[in-house]
Parts: sequence; C-alpha cells; structure tokens
Amino acid sequence: MSSSMKKLLGIVILVVIGLFAFSFFKDSKEEKKANDYETIETVRSAVSKAATLKNMSGYGNQAQWYVFDLRLIYQDSNKFLDAIRAELGEDFNNKLSTGDYIFVGILPYKQSYKIYAGDPQDENNMVYPEWKSTKIPKK
Repeated sequence: MSSSMKKLLGIVILVVIGLFAFSFFKDSKEEKKANDYETIETVRSAVSKAATLKNMSGYGNQAQWYVFDLRLIYQDSNKFLDAIRAELGEDFNNKLSTGDYIFVGILPYKQSYKIYAGDPQDENNMVYPEWKSTKIPKK
C-alpha cells in the first residue's frame, strides 16, 4: 500500500470517527432537551393540581406573588408545598440540563402561577404561562 493510500485511509477513518462523535453528541443533546421539557411539564402539572385556594390559604398576603426554589418543597412545609411534594415524589430532580433549577411563583388569590427555568428575577427564564426562556427553546 502506497504512502498516499495510507494517508487517505487515515483521513477517512478520522472523518468516520468524527461523524460518530458528532452524531452521539447531537443525540445526547436532544435527549437532554427532551428530559428538560418532560421535567418542566411534570412541574407544571403538579403545581396546577396544587394551586387551589385551600392549599394556598396559608400565605399571609393573598395578593402578593411568592416565588420559591422548587428544592424548598423538601425543606419547608405548608399545604401548597406538601401538595406539590405529593405529586412529584420525594426524589424529584428539578435540575435542568442547563444547570438551572426550577422556580415557581404563585399568586394565591388568583390561584395563578408562573414557572421559571433559572433565576426568576429574569423574565427571560419564564417557561409558563408564557415561554420566554432563552436557554431552552420552545418546542
């Protein structure tokens, strides 16, 4: 086998390896996004079920937005957080592939809520009711 054939064969092998690596990375990234969407939908469903007036009655000022890190449902206790914990289970992981955690904002008197994928101070992290997230594209 000539030297130019060996070089060509080496280049072909490197290209094939590169294509496999790219395909694996792309599939892994798509799987992580799908898991993020599933996590967000699971949280939305749980908060929707928990957002009843009887569960939110423990919040003092009913006309004030309360925003909390979803990890608090395992540290604090009130009717609303207990209802979410009952829906999500004891080992729910709310960390997204972006490294962000899910935050929930509630307005008790309207029984309304917002969900953020990351810092709730940045409206660009909202994923419910309006999808404004810049880190996780709307599907």
